[in-house]
Amino acid sequence: MQLPVSTYRIQFNNAFTFKDFEKIIDYLYDLGITTIYASPIFKSSPGSMHGYDVCDPHVINPEIGTLEEFKKIITRLKEKGMTWLQDIVPNHMAFHKDNYRLWDVLERGRNAEYADYFDISREHFNPSLKDKLLVPFFEASFDECLQRNVISLHADETGIYFKYYENHYPLSIESIIIFLKDSILKDEVEELKNANGAGFSEWKAAKEKVFSNLYRDASAKQLLIHSIDAANQDKIKLKELHEQQYYVLASGFHTDNEINYRRFFTVNDLICLRMEDEKIFEDYHKLIFQLCEEGLIQGLRIDHIDGLFDPKSYVLQLRKKVGPDIYIICEKILEQKEQLPKDWELEGTSGYEFLSYTNQLLTSREGGEKLKSFYKDITNHHEDYETLVYNKKLSFLQNYMNGEWDNLIHLIREKHLIPDENISADMLRESLGCFMAAFPVYRVYPESLPLQNEALQMANSAYKKALQINPKLEKELSLIHSLFRNENATEEHLYFVKRLMQFTGPLAAKGVEDTTFYIYNPLISHNEVGDAPCDLGMPLDEFHKKMQERQRFNPYSINTTSTHDTKRGEDARMRLNALAEMPGEWMTLVKKWKAENQILKKTLGAKKAPDDNDEYFLYQSITAAYPESLNADQVIIDRTKQFFIKALREAKVNTTYTETDTDYEEGSLHFIDQILKENSSFNESLKSFLHSLLPVSIQYSLNQTLIKLTAPGIPDTYQGCELWDLSYVDPDNRRPVDYNNRRQLLEELLSLEKADPVSFFKTLQQKAVTGIQKLWLTYKLLQFRKDHAELFLKGDYTPITEADENTNPVFLAFSRTDGNEFVIVILPLHISEYKKGNNKNEITLPFKGNWRNLLTNETVSREKIILNELFPHFPVAVLHACR
Repeated sequence: MQLPVSTYRIQFNNAFTFKDFEKIIDYLYDLGITTIYASPIFKSSPGSMHGYDVCDPHVINPEIGTLEEFKKIITRLKEKGMTWLQDIVPNHMAFHKDNYRLWDVLERGRNAEYADYFDISREHFNPSLKDKLLVPFFEASFDECLQRNVISLHADETGIYFKYYENHYPLSIESIIIFLKDSILKDEVEELKNANGAGFSEWKAAKEKVFSNLYRDASAKQLLIHSIDAANQDKIKLKELHEQQYYVLASGFHTDNEINYRRFFTVNDLICLRMEDEKIFEDYHKLIFQLCEEGLIQGLRIDHIDGLFDPKSYVLQLRKKVGPDIYIICEKILEQKEQLPKDWELEGTSGYEFLSYTNQLLTSREGGEKLKSFYKDITNHHEDYETLVYNKKLSFLQNYMNGEWDNLIHLIREKHLIPDENISADMLRESLGCFMAAFPVYRVYPESLPLQNEALQMANSAYKKALQINPKLEKELSLIHSLFRNENATEEHLYFVKRLMQFTGPLAAKGVEDTTFYIYNPLISHNEVGDAPCDLGMPLDEFHKKMQERQRFNPYSINTTSTHDTKRGEDARMRLNALAEMPGEWMTLVKKWKAENQILKKTLGAKKAPDDNDEYFLYQSITAAYPESLNADQVIIDRTKQFFIKALREAKVNTTYTETDTDYEEGSLHFIDQILKENSSFNESLKSFLHSLLPVSIQYSLNQTLIKLTAPGIPDTYQGCELWDLSYVDPDNRRPVDYNNRRQLLEELLSLEKADPVSFFKTLQQKAVTGIQKLWLTYKLLQFRKDHAELFLKGDYTPITEADENTNPVFLAFSRTDGNEFVIVILPLHISEYKKGNNKNEITLPFKGNWRNLLTNETVSREKIILNELFPHFPVAVLHACR
């Protein structure tokens, strides 16, 4: 296996194609990157900016390039010793007409070749959905759309279909034959009938032949058009025709209360797959396996592994197919005390847990506590975080996942999984919902029942919490809990528990990451995927313990600090963390803003826009994203407004996506325009404050980058993040990257260092706000990692403590050791304390020798060093020596 030494994440789309990527290969190589970490590259919905809505996994997305272009890229990468890590999406596909597998199901139902491909409940308890697929993309019900004249029947060379604006939904084969019963194309129609139960290719060819010939025959074409016109004049006939299809056209809101297919989270247009079926597994991965076999792909990243029915079996199956030499990681959100299952044949995770550990370390615990108290005071927000999480998960279930919830209850009832028949369906439903809301992790991975060890602890924890909140449901909750502890469990019991786990994950993601993280706002840098805002700050010894465990159990996991899914850019988070270093100044400033800006709020009955909680969230967001140039132009104003509307709707307090409060949203946008006006009091005072904040946040950002590059794991740079990343949440974090600027800056740095090493570091310090120090740090460490890969991939991680153990640690120091080779990483941990300049703490090096600072080329030959003396030229230090 060719393990990555470092990775660089690229988001491919129609605005950044294979041809665009070819132009930056040399730059990435010069930067020190060894592995390209690519977003999904397979055919997706037209215009997709992310690629997770796959339409055809057997085809390279034509919007980004061709297979030939991809092979050309891989050839160039191999010439440079670089590899390719490919993101794959086995959980779901796009609900889109370009997904021919799904459209085959719409046309032929159970007779379709791909009838079992998608996770559809064909035996749904609602008779109107039996043997049908819900298609929930209409503005209203089918009947209402008929009355509004926005749906009609159409025909062309491709077939006959219901047309809803620009969307087409094909008629079933049976309906087509009825329309063609009087056609002169008797032979072609007979072929079409015979192809009904055939493979997709044969069916497609027969259908194309019928309609191609039909549209070449003027009389046959005219007869069909006449039939279509007659049908469109008769709404009762259209309604009857709709009822004869293998699908039910419905409102987009229908799925809040009823659904008969599994979707990705609650995204209607992403339909999930039955990847546990070996035939489907083989078909979906056909091109992926081909690319691996041909040596074009050296690694795979599994998206949303928690959505799969049996993740472990999937991984083992994948490993068996691609062999032992392919590097495989998965996207898995691990809670603080959760570990990746040890019996999965994976190299690790995509690294959200690393983001959390580093983010917590780089937050002052003392300042964090002050900010939490301040938050309660200025927003009157006193709800306990864990209670809020439970309530928001339950609320999300009640408002948006009723269909999934009912399906689970029906499964319990249908299979008689709970013996007490006297329990009412409503009480059972309520208890299951409470249990799901109380589940402490995304999911567990049952292979048999009763659950064992950590999995059982998670189920017990959910039961205890749900019971504590809802003691009246003791009997019903006990019955739900018993499903996990059943000594006499059948395969049907196990099936239900596995099925339930496919929904606890989405509930956690939507209830926490996409709801609570926009409501609970003491310090929003911790409202982040994999992290939690209830605890601010991590003791140094705990961080060291986490890193030692990482080296022991997951040394090849990705070290990520930004992704396409993070809530804000990595340096925006560090700027917010810096607030905990100077909470007094921040709290004084916020009080000033609140007092001055009250007049700018629009009064809407009993509330104002924005309310106190949203206002504080906004102040933090603007502070984090404010350009380092300290110039709030119209671009950042527009970006802020777009982001804030998304944040408000995700919070689901004052407005939502489905029930938009236009007045509140417009009032909030007006507020943003006013406070960010040129020369406004808010703008001027924020700029003044940033002059004090930026030196601290820059140090934090460099600390974060250094830890990522040297701690156990494989460092990933999200596209463009070798310079500052002050992005908001997606789509803001997927904006185009200026690679010409980055290439030019790197070239200038290398030239300047060579031409004038004396003034080089002064220049770095003078231009610190541009991010140039981060670029230099990234370059130097990536180059060193390339030449010393084993040291970082397999080397021991050993904490180094400061000599004076009676004081709070001011610095972080650790060593990476492989045989006789040593690297020692040292950085200021508590910046306000460090900046005082009177700290005399020292550390003892492992041995006396010539230690070279990799970042400045200075040497240290003493065995004991005063830490403050390491940073006259660069804010962090990396010492290297061989014994």
